[in-house]
Amino acid sequence: MRARRGCAEGGIGVSPSEQSETVRDRCLFRTTSETKRLVVFADIGQIAPAVLLPALADVVALRRDVRLVAVYLVRPVGGMLRRFATRGARRMQVLLGSGRWERALDVVAADPVAAIAGRGIPVRWLPSGDPNAPSVLASLREEFGASCGLNLYCMHRFRLPLLAALGRTINYHNGALPGMRGVRASNWSIYLGHSHSGYAFHEMSEALDDGRILIEGEVELARGESAADLELRKALEAAARLPALVDAIASDAAGRGQTGVVGYFSRADWLRICRVDEPGSLDAGEWFRRIEAFLKVETVIEGRHVQVTGIRRTRPGTRPGFMTSDGQWLQVTAIAFWPAWVSRLGLAGGSH
Repeated sequence: MRARRGCAEGGIGVSPSEQSETVRDRCLFRTTSETKRLVVFADIGQIAPAVLLPALADVVALRRDVRLVAVYLVRPVGGMLRRFATRGARRMQVLLGSGRWERALDVVAADPVAAIAGRGIPVRWLPSGDPNAPSVLASLREEFGASCGLNLYCMHRFRLPLLAALGRTINYHNGALPGMRGVRASNWSIYLGHSHSGYAFHEMSEALDDGRILIEGEVELARGESAADLELRKALEAAARLPALVDAIASDAAGRGQTGVVGYFSRADWLRICRVDEPGSLDAGEWFRRIEAFLKVETVIEGRHVQVTGIRRTRPGTRPGFMTSDGQWLQVTAIAFWPAWVSRLGLAGGSH
C-alpha cells in the first residue's frame, strides 16, 4: 500500500480508497524489470480482433506484470467508412429479403481503437500490412522494448527476425488444433458438419499453427448459424479467457504440445470450394452446404459469371436457375447478397 500511495500525485498520507481512478491507473502502469512488454498486431476489420483487442486492453490495465506498449494495425482506422457502408448495404439486403442480419456485423462496425486510444497506448498502421518490415523491427527493439507479442489475424507469416524481436509470441486461432489448422476454420466447421468449433491461443513459430497451446476452448454449433456469428461467439468466449492468457504470459507458462490428427485448410482450398465452373456438376445438397458455410459460390448462370448467395428448390425452368447433378432445379434468389432481379438490372452482383 505504501508504494501505491507514493506514486500518486500528492499521494503521501492519502488512502488508496480516496485516490481517483486515473491516479490508480497511473500507478498500475508503473513497470518493473520483470514486466512483460506486449505488442499486438491486429486486423480490426475482422470480428475476433474487434472483440479481443479492447477486452485485452481492459485486462492489462489492471496488471503490473504485463503492459500493452503498442498496437500495430493491418488496415487503417479510416477503413471504418467501408465497414459502415457494408453494414448499411447488408441491412438493405435484409429488407429486400435477399440476406440475413448477423450480430457480428454490429461488432465489426464498432471502432475497437477508440477503446485503447484513451489509455495512451501507441497505435501504428502497417501500410503494407507486413509486420516483418525493417522499420517495424527497429521500433520493437528501440522504441517499445518489446518482450512478447500477440497476433490477432495479421495474416502475414511472422518470420524469424520478427519473432526474435518480439520474444515469445502468441497467436489467436479460430479453430481447434491441430485438426483445424489454416484459414477459415469456422466456415470449415460448418461445412464439415461438426458439432463443436474450437479456438486456441498458441505460441508462434515460422510453421503455421503448430506451437504449444496456452488457452483453448470450443462452442457448440447452432443450427443455421452463419460463420460470422460463430466467429463472434468464439471470440466472446476467448475474451473471457484473456485473464488466464495474461497470467500465462506473465508466468512464462509452458502450455501443452499439440496432439491428435493434423488437418490443414489453405486459402487455395477455400477458393476451390467457392468456385464451380459448371453449376450442374454438384447435387442440390452440396450447393446448400457450400452456401450455408461459405455464404457465396462463384459460378456461371445463363452465361454470366456471378456470386450466388441464395438458392431455393423450385419448379424446373424458373429463372435464373439450373439443374443439379441429382436432377433438382435450383432457382438463384440472391447474387452477391442482392435479390437476383436487382442484379439482372445491373444494379449489383457479378461481372460479365
